[in-house]
Amino acid sequence: MKKVVYIVVLIILACALPSCTNLPLSGSQVFDPINPQIRQAKRLLNAGEYQKAAALYWSASKTKSSPQRDALQIKAVEAVLQPETRLYAQQYLSAIDESVLSQDLLVRKHVAVAEMRIMNGQPQLALDAVPIKLIED
Repeated sequence: MKKVVYIVVLIILACALPSCTNLPLSGSQVFDPINPQIRQAKRLLNAGEYQKAAALYWSASKTKSSPQRDALQIKAVEAVLQPETRLYAQQYLSAIDESVLSQDLLVRKHVAVAEMRIMNGQPQLALDAVPIKLIED
């Protein structure tokens, strides 16, 4: 039964992700290549230093306004969305204001919540993390 729920969650996530491809904020619009914090965060992320990279993304988000701030905060969550750093991901997730997120960033946040729940052995709750409304849009 758990495998069936897990497969269903993956199918739902796969359906939700195509809307992320329309992300209007890409490349230099969000991740300013001149910003030394963002450059360092990218290097740390590539080196597997997820917690440090996330902290830099989060710190950089404090100097930005929405939607750049929101994208950097989601990037911080995604950086620590690993089994060994998932508690940091949870802290960042709880600090993000959903009411200001664009549709694409909201989908990414819900996907992150679903992944967290799967890591925590809660596949049924992971299904609840991705509202059907997000999938249909």
